Amino acid sequence: MLWEMFGPSDKHLDMLAYFFPPALICVVMGQTSLFLLLGLVLFLRFHRTRPFWGGAALWLCTLKPHLFVPFGLVLLVWIVVGRNWRVLYGALAALAASCALTEMIDPAAWSQYLHWAGTSGISNEYIPCLSVELRNLINPQAHWLAFVPVVLGSVWALGYYWRNRHRWDWLEHGNTLMLVSLLVAPYCWIYDQTLALPALMYAAWRTASRMQLAFLASVFIVIELETFLAFWEAHTIYVWVAPAWLAWYLWSRRSEQRAKASAAIEAVQLPSLT
Repeated sequence: MLWEMFGPSDKHLDMLAYFFPPALICVVMGQTSLFLLLGLVLFLRFHRTRPFWGGAALWLCTLKPHLFVPFGLVLLVWIVVGRNWRVLYGALAALAASCALTEMIDPAAWSQYLHWAGTSGISNEYIPCLSVELRNLINPQAHWLAFVPVVLGSVWALGYYWRNRHRWDWLEHGNTLMLVSLLVAPYCWIYDQTLALPALMYAAWRTASRMQLAFLASVFIVIELETFLAFWEAHTIYVWVAPAWLAWYLWSRRSEQRAKASAAIEAVQLPSLT
């Protein structure tokens, strides 16, 4: 689906996608983040042509909603401002169906989950991400500090959407939003960063710089080496990964924009010189 959205490439960039380290770690560990990736890509693929089903696909993203806070907030505003109600109807229909199915299978699941949420102790665990590092740096017992980045990120996301609302493109602007959502999530494991794949592939498809592609591949190699060196998923060595995705994406997109601007200036100047 990403290939269809981005267009064919002769640079064999599909190999970067096949060897994306967070996705491979997700498969090895048997985690659910690949389902989130599927939901995200289905939304990106169908939000224009089949908005109801694009919205229904977002149900998969509710498996880990804390990874989508700025993204989901902007999505709701986009639905209201653009009156994209069919996306909302699809999401609500899928959510209602899943809740009804849960109720049929195990009516006690709701109370059991609420009990687990209050007693699991997950808030005391170390998770290698920016928010938890901030909390541990200031006060490890002040769990609310882990939510400061996501609040600030949400405020930024609303401003980002509003500035670009008249030309909003989920492939262009939504990718930036997803990478920021991963960066500021209250907790995010290395395998959850599988969600960065569409954004990184989108930028890789469009860059003409071999150096940028080589740098991205080098990041892949470093992450794989960290995994092979037996650093478990809760090791602090993975904290740098989410900022690295965002930094590389912004670097790549700005380089492309500068190249386009230079080409446009040359195209204007050439006839006058002639």
